[in-house]
Parts: sequence; C-alpha cells; structure tokens
Amino acid sequence: MAEHLYIAFNQPRSTYPLLAPPGQPWPRDKKIPGKYDPANQDAPGLHRITKKLHPDETKANKDHKDGACFKTGPQRDLYRDTGLPNGTNPGEQCDEYPFASTLEGAGNASWDCSVKSVPAKDNRVAGGMLREYYVDDRMLAWDKGLDRPSETNDLFYMKID
Repeated sequence: MAEHLYIAFNQPRSTYPLLAPPGQPWPRDKKIPGKYDPANQDAPGLHRITKKLHPDETKANKDHKDGACFKTGPQRDLYRDTGLPNGTNPGEQCDEYPFASTLEGAGNASWDCSVKSVPAKDNRVAGGMLREYYVDDRMLAWDKGLDRPSETNDLFYMKID
C-alpha cells in the first residue's frame, strides 16, 4: 500500500488511469493531491467524506474506480484504453488513491488519482488503519455549508518515506 502511494506521489505519470491512451500525448501532468510537503503550505490536501453525508461523491468515487480497475459500471467507457490493462489478479483488490473516503477520490473530474491491483488482505488492513486515523484524530467530514468550505474544513496529508 505504501508503495502505491509513493509511486502516486513521486511518479504520477506511471499510474492508472492514464490521462490519454497509450501512444497519445498527455494533455497535462497528473497532480495527485495529499502528499505532505512541509515546504509548501499550499499543497493540495484531502478532505474526508462519508457515505451517509456525501452519497453522490462516494458513488462517483466507486463508479470511477470500478471503471478504471474493472472496466465495469456506468463510467467503464471512459477508461476503455486508460485504466488498468489487466484489472486485478486473483486474491487482489483494486486500491485507489486518493482514498474513496475523500472528496478528491477517483470521482474527481481531474483524474488526478491512481488505481492499482494490490493484495486484498493488505487493502483491508490499510482501510481499517485509515478508519482508525479518522476516529483517533477526530477528522471531521467535509461540510459544504461552511463559509469558505475549502479553507475551513479539515484537511489532511499523507507522508510516505
């Protein structure tokens, strides 16, 4: 899991979904959010969402992840030539970053995300650790009703060495 985040942060052009089919020039570079950078206080961070409070956003994250990973669901055609080339292997699951539990997840229109086939057990353990982090650090869910929501909602970052 850490390797997936490390590659997403440091080699985003090598992650799926691709921004253009193989052989086509990319329209721009990926800028995957959430990397902790103490030298850049304006680095794009992540905002927690929940299925109960943000059903549209969580559904969009799932639909885009499934399209990019498995070529299934309502977004499958978007990822025909740009998603994971072979889907997932037996005993593996599709991991996505930014996490499905974030506003910046795979459903974000910019495609600044990464999907990768990873061992299912590792994915489940990492998901449990993320849920614990949200609770232990009292990470509040995104509230679009706040004044200046992008500035006043909880923001978090990941650090992978």
